[in-house]
Amino acid sequence: MKIPTLHITFQRFLFLVLSIIIFSCADSNNPTLYDVNFIIKPENGGNIYPSGIIKLVEDTELEILAVNENGYTFIGWSGSIVSNKNPLSITINEDIALTANFQIKSYPLSISIAGQGNVIETILPNKSTDYSHGTTVQLQAEPDEGWKFDSWGGDISSTDSVIQLTITSELNIQVNFIPKMIDPIAIKKTNPTRVYMHYMPWFQSRSIDGFWGSHWTMENKNPENFIGYQREIASHFYPLIGPYSTNDPDVAEYHLLLMKYAGIDGILIDWYGTYDVYDYKYNLQGSNNIIQYTDAVGLTFGIVYEDQTTPNVVNQGLAESKIEAAKKDFEYIQENYFSKSNYERINENPLVLAWTPIELETGAEWGEVLENIDSNLIYLALWYQSNDLGIHGDGEYAWVYGGNSNHSQELINFYNYRIDKYSYGIGSAYPGFKDFYEEGGRGDIIGWEIPVGINTLESTLNLASQYNIDYLQLNTWNDYGEGTMFEPTVEFGFQFLEKVQEFTGVSSSVSDLELIYNLYLLRKEYSNNKDIQKELDVVFNHLVTLDISEARLLLNSISSN
Repeated sequence: MKIPTLHITFQRFLFLVLSIIIFSCADSNNPTLYDVNFIIKPENGGNIYPSGIIKLVEDTELEILAVNENGYTFIGWSGSIVSNKNPLSITINEDIALTANFQIKSYPLSISIAGQGNVIETILPNKSTDYSHGTTVQLQAEPDEGWKFDSWGGDISSTDSVIQLTITSELNIQVNFIPKMIDPIAIKKTNPTRVYMHYMPWFQSRSIDGFWGSHWTMENKNPENFIGYQREIASHFYPLIGPYSTNDPDVAEYHLLLMKYAGIDGILIDWYGTYDVYDYKYNLQGSNNIIQYTDAVGLTFGIVYEDQTTPNVVNQGLAESKIEAAKKDFEYIQENYFSKSNYERINENPLVLAWTPIELETGAEWGEVLENIDSNLIYLALWYQSNDLGIHGDGEYAWVYGGNSNHSQELINFYNYRIDKYSYGIGSAYPGFKDFYEEGGRGDIIGWEIPVGINTLESTLNLASQYNIDYLQLNTWNDYGEGTMFEPTVEFGFQFLEKVQEFTGVSSSVSDLELIYNLYLLRKEYSNNKDIQKELDVVFNHLVTLDISEARLLLNSISSN
């Protein structure tokens, strides 16, 4: 910072005082004078007060101040006196040449990469080794083969692949690459039923997120502990790939490819809204991670909205009412999801499911929530809850219930008396229900079970066939806390997906599912090998275009080498 007024005033004052001293001393004592020379290095680094070249009487006490310019820092005095003090007090008893040394500030530029690609850094106009204050840096995003640039994040927000920055502070930047769209080929099915998979996005792992989420731990389990070769998790069943994060792109690829080769058309995501309350923020991240890969695989996605989150949002002071909280969530859904080409639609109208609803239970309330939402929205309630949506409800969807000891009868009743009562209805199939809440320290919340196994799944799929269900939801892919998972597990392997393959009538087999599993294993084994990851990207492209033989050849080649 320059302070010219101070500089001039101080100089004039000093000159006046010294002139008086010198003049008075000269009359009587013939005083000794010394030259004091002040130097600034670099010249534009700052100022010294006083400055220039002056003459001072012997034994004069002088205080000198160095003031840095913006972008520089004072690092010390050199020459006749070496010191880091500022201001510096000296006594003049010899000629002095004193240099104030300033150094241009340097800032770290940290760049993290999400996806696969590189960043080319160019310092303009010339390449330098330091990012000094005021340096102009050009960043150019270079995606790897099969990927494309999406955006810059962190301290910079831009969708331009080439950006220029002027470095004036420390910067942390993330470059985001997403898979390049290779048009996927839809798998052929002989069964016309449209099949959805209910998907839970709520898992976190230490390796990806820095902690184990509550859906692996509940109240008393710690995945850092091992029981044999398995981590301790809050479930009676163990994922074939072990506990994971739904923010892991390798997991998203693995899940979605398995679904594709089982003949599943799309996923319906259990969605907890947009607010940073409890683990809702992490659930949103997991949702958006899986969503960004659906189109590349050739699957659609839809939302199952959990309005039970709204009172928690209000209690945290983030919304004035439950209606306001839900309204913001639906505006996010419309802006960020309905706009995507692969959002699930029935007769070109977007589909949303309500769970169940729980908190907003009148048509008037939902009228306020949905007043700015697409009027063609198809909004379905959980079975027997459609009255809670009022005129805004378009039908119901079935779920899993064994409280009357006859879960099949619940489905039969729904198919006989409810599904055709409305414009739209979705059936349900599941492999069973065996929750872990009591063992996980949350109490006996449910109180009933449905045997988990191939027989339960086969019977519920048979009912869907018997009643010619047009839309069927498989419940669920990965609710390990309730034991309703279709995802391959240590206990059941690929059995449940094999049964779904039979139902949908695809030509793929369990060997194709095993190949996808092996792709996941190689992703993890060679996570730090960019060359092999590129080859695995090619395997992915073969899989989404149904070139299974080429995918198998390349994967076997990678494995053998």
